[in-house]
Amino acid sequence: MQLLRFIFIFFFFPLVSAQNYSFLTYSNTQGLPQSQVTDIIQDTEGYLWIGTLGGLAKFNGIDFEEYSVKNGMLNNRISCLNLINNQLWIGHEGGISLNVKDKLAS
Repeated sequence: MQLLRFIFIFFFFPLVSAQNYSFLTYSNTQGLPQSQVTDIIQDTEGYLWIGTLGGLAKFNGIDFEEYSVKNGMLNNRISCLNLINNQLWIGHEGGISLNVKDKLAS
C-alpha cells in the first residue's frame, strides 16, 4: 500500500502546477503622476480614477490623463476619492475639489 502511495506521489505531483497570474504594472513612465497611490475608484463609465501624492489620473485602460493644481485642484496630494451622483469628490490636505464632466472646481 505504501509502495502504491509512493508511486502515485512520485509520478502525479510533478504534473501538477500552480496557477500563473499575470499582472500589469504601471508607473510614472506610463503616465501616472506619481508612484504612491492613495485611492482608486471606478466611475459609471468604466474609467479608473487614481489618486496619488502627485495628482489625479484618469485611466481608460490604455492611457492616463493627468489632473493637478494646473487644472484647478487645491492640492496635488490626494487623500481620498468618492463618487456621489456621478460627481468625483477629491479630498486633499486643505480642502475638497469637485470634478464634474472633467471640469475641476475647488
